[in-house]
Amino acid sequence: MIGRLAAVLAAALLLACLGAPAGPAAAAPSPAPHEETRFARVAAELAEDPLSVDMYLADAFSRADRRRIKAEMAATAKRIGVPVYVVVAPNPMESESYGEDEAFLFGLHERVGRNGLYVLVDEHGHIESVAFGVPRRIPYAPSKVYSPADLDAPMADVPARLRQLFDSVASAPSAPASTPTLNSTPPPFGQEHPPLEAEFWGPFLTGLLLVGPFGALLLFALIRAPVAGVRALRARSGTPSRGETKPSVRSLRVRAARALGELRDMLPDHEESPGHGYAARAYDAAQILFDDVAEDPADADEAVLDLVWAVVLARQGREVLDGAKDRPSAPCFVNPLHEPSAARRKIKGHGRRPVCADCAAAPPSSLAGRTLRVPGGRLHHGVPGRWSRFASAAHGRELPSVVLESLGVD
Repeated sequence: MIGRLAAVLAAALLLACLGAPAGPAAAAPSPAPHEETRFARVAAELAEDPLSVDMYLADAFSRADRRRIKAEMAATAKRIGVPVYVVVAPNPMESESYGEDEAFLFGLHERVGRNGLYVLVDEHGHIESVAFGVPRRIPYAPSKVYSPADLDAPMADVPARLRQLFDSVASAPSAPASTPTLNSTPPPFGQEHPPLEAEFWGPFLTGLLLVGPFGALLLFALIRAPVAGVRALRARSGTPSRGETKPSVRSLRVRAARALGELRDMLPDHEESPGHGYAARAYDAAQILFDDVAEDPADADEAVLDLVWAVVLARQGREVLDGAKDRPSAPCFVNPLHEPSAARRKIKGHGRRPVCADCAAAPPSSLAGRTLRVPGGRLHHGVPGRWSRFASAAHGRELPSVVLESLGVD
């Protein structure tokens, strides 16, 4: 019956639209003027010096460090037969590559127009490299090469890690030179978060103009059902909802208040009880974060992160008390609101990080859609401040104590 009704509605709509003139084809969006600015500047700098250090990270290396790095770059270039380019620069979400280090290197290679080993060191001390036309069978480097050993001093070991990277490339077995491909291309500026409703409202408004209110209602029935089906399919397949990947301050206040209440009810009376020390510190840190978030905060991004980590701290406190253990599991690096980490996997640009079971099994291409974002659109670990350092929270440091310290609480 439903299929027959849909067929009738479709036929009616087709008859109504047959005489309607076709609209003009949509023009391809022009690139934003600033998209080429940084690429052009860095490419010009590399034409003068294969080591380009952004002014914002000018203090990252001493003059002696720079001389050593350049000497190692030259020696590596001689061994592999192509140039070595190293760029030390921030790569935030607001950049032309949307914070994707690999995408930045691909774009830079296109502007420079020469093959070689291209390396980016970002503001977090993470190293990304892409070999364009390098005649080597380059092995997969360990995560310690790409990620800093100390999150509080991420640039300190960059020269040593660059040396390891250069050695691994230069000593790799010879192989025919090849050109890699970029697995995923960043979306055009302004189109990084297209609303689902666009699947409906564009055709609906067109129908309203072309066939009148009755035809638009028919079009609504035909298009709204598939959209609802897509949403249901997404829910069944485990694709995160917008509320999970880009939560509001209001929803997080409710969630954090509930998590704090659950932990408060579980806190044992005796300090000698297993897990009491960690749980009490987690509760104190979470409660301070919660209390400091105003009902209508001026900075929604910071408020969301404070509430997210209040939820994480409260959950960690409950986990310690439930399991009567000293330390909880690290939060999921992709989205701290997910279940606690159950494995570690390589995250592009960040090395191997702790992730929940769902993220561990998810295809690499789906991780971007699962990552927590603040209201302004940035990835949670790309927002400057204490939470960019605590996002991994799995490097041997106790999260409640670190948070309390950052809040000035002894």
